[in-house]
Amino acid sequence: MAQSRLEKIGTIYSKVKGMLKSGAIKEEHAPLWLSVYEKYPPKHEPRWDRKPERDTPIPKILYQEDVIRAQFYRQFGNQSEVINLLDPKFKPRSELFIEKFKQIEATSSDKSDFKRLFVHTVDALELDGIRLRTLAKDAALQRPESLKKNVEETPKSNQIQAPSFRELFGRGNSGPFRE
Repeated sequence: MAQSRLEKIGTIYSKVKGMLKSGAIKEEHAPLWLSVYEKYPPKHEPRWDRKPERDTPIPKILYQEDVIRAQFYRQFGNQSEVINLLDPKFKPRSELFIEKFKQIEATSSDKSDFKRLFVHTVDALELDGIRLRTLAKDAALQRPESLKKNVEETPKSNQIQAPSFRELFGRGNSGPFRE
């Protein structure tokens, strides 16, 4: 039998060695790592209660793609996108956005203007048929001043005005939920 069934007593090596000694595991069924472990044992025994030798902080790794993806989700949210895990060629919108952003950045002369590159990437993806913006008003919020003019010139008659909470439930109002 193995020495113990508790995970905190003994290492995986001592447990496997115990099972080999007792006959619970045949020699030909021993794990592949066992011979490597015996030939090159670790410097310190890998136990759950062993303290690390030094207290060096783990460095934070932040890639450029992470910054782009964070801004993408901040701007557009999750948008309830369904991801097909069975299709290996499927890429979520955020991945398509990052690829297009890098492509535009490589051809751009001014690579330091993140906001302008972001807006150009959104426009390029929408020209490719990938719809990211839901309302023109939402898209204008994050645009630089020079690009806001075209969006704000849309006629107000085309915009649908939703009733406010006060209009629906205000006192003295004969709204749809009043008796």
